[in-house]
Amino acid sequence: MRLIGDCHGKYNAYVNICKDAERKGIETLQLGDMGFSYDHFSQYDLNPNTHKFIGGNHENYNLIKGCPNNLGGYGVYKDFFFVRGAFSIDKMHRTIGVDWFEEEELSYKTLEAAIEVYADIKPEIMISHTCPDSIKGRFVGGIPFDSRTEKALEVMLQIHRPTKWIFGHFHMDKVVVENGTHFECLSELSFLDI
Repeated sequence: MRLIGDCHGKYNAYVNICKDAERKGIETLQLGDMGFSYDHFSQYDLNPNTHKFIGGNHENYNLIKGCPNNLGGYGVYKDFFFVRGAFSIDKMHRTIGVDWFEEEELSYKTLEAAIEVYADIKPEIMISHTCPDSIKGRFVGGIPFDSRTEKALEVMLQIHRPTKWIFGHFHMDKVVVENGTHFECLSELSFLDI
């Protein structure tokens, strides 16, 4: 499986990464912030069975639901547990319904359901767009904002520490190992084959 960091509308580069993975017989999973259009999946014949993505905070949530490559809000995919979404610290500079959508974070009720499933499964590998609240400071210090997604991911982390937790959102390639969990952030269009 090839995990790919934020795309932010750089579809040609993303497609090239996917096509390289195809040549090697590797499936892909993009970690959110694909962008605000999803036409490239059909335009470049990216098979929805082998090229998936989870939503980030920079997505068009009016369109994403109709894209077969989208995994949805949370759940199990292959050997991973995944949760989509994050909070946009720049939303005051964006236009609602154009480049900012209220659905960027799952609802409290949906996050509670995700926590229950996570607690039952206790996955060894976690995939998300952002990271747990207590870990965020290890990747971006001093940015105070209240994210229900990061709080829910923190609850998950307290319930069970996976071996690996891989995410994007913070646009850096960085690894932190804490209390037995390997946290890895992927920068924009960085990828990791696992």
